[in-house]
Amino acid sequence: MDKNAAEKHREKIGTILDRKVADELRKRSEQEDRSISEIIQEAVLTYRAEEIVPKEQRLAAVKRFCTPPEGLNRKKLKELAGMDYYVQ
Repeated sequence: MDKNAAEKHREKIGTILDRKVADELRKRSEQEDRSISEIIQEAVLTYRAEEIVPKEQRLAAVKRFCTPPEGLNRKKLKELAGMDYYVQ
């Protein structure tokens, strides 16, 4: 595909990023010798390929996890989250 044909399949968009994110994006672009556009396109395609779990299914999983017999309350969840299993 020649350059003109490739350009017909592309669309210019604008967005605002956090300054730190933009700096990291520029650094990565330079390190990988790729354009910012290529890196963003790859990131979006990778994100899009991830399985999206419906909100109702996620909420049902939380409900199952936090009700008996497990019965994990906030205190127990915080305790478990704060544990370091590698230091046992």
